[in-house]
Amino acid sequence: MSDDTIHVEVSQGAACRSRWNRGGGAAKAGIGLGTALAVTISWSLNKSLLWAILHGIFSWFYVIYYAIWLAK
Repeated sequence: MSDDTIHVEVSQGAACRSRWNRGGGAAKAGIGLGTALAVTISWSLNKSLLWAILHGIFSWFYVIYYAIWLAK
């Protein structure tokens, strides 16, 4: 094998890996959909950073609570 052939194979592998690694920055940071929803809902209702952080910690529990008891 020549050096050119090895380089092409490595480049194609890198392109393949980067295709699967696009996006998902928030998910990689540990912020899930439930947390994002909880923080957004909390902020829109309370306008308080402390409540938004607390509700973000509880994430899906707060989203379900909001959907059942608060959304009217």
